[in-house]
Amino acid sequence: MVIKPLEKKNNYSSMAIKLGFLTGLLILGFVADKVIRHRKIQTPSVGVPTVLSATTKKVQGTSNNIIGQVQDMAGQVLGNATSTITSVASDAASSATNFLIDSATQPLVDQIKKLPQADQEQIKKNICN
Repeated sequence: MVIKPLEKKNNYSSMAIKLGFLTGLLILGFVADKVIRHRKIQTPSVGVPTVLSATTKKVQGTSNNIIGQVQDMAGQVLGNATSTITSVASDAASSATNFLIDSATQPLVDQIKKLPQADQEQIKKNICN
């Protein structure tokens, strides 16, 4: 059975179409940027009334307060998440350590229990001293 490749290696026409499309998108982006900047420069600046500027300053102050509160809440959430992750990680490490010790020592304990009582006492003395 012969394995056939999924794609042809020399498929330059589709590559050229893709590159042309990307190049066209880049050119369109640059042209749109130039047009928007050109329009911003040509629009006359309108005088801002004093009442509107006071309102704008008040809105900016309020938005700064909201941003500060959001940053404080984000800090608290990050702190809580960090402490939770730390406690979960330490609990997981402790559980893994206990499991490894239990699974490693259990066969040894089972083998010791199969020995005669005198040998078991001798092993206990050697381990405890």
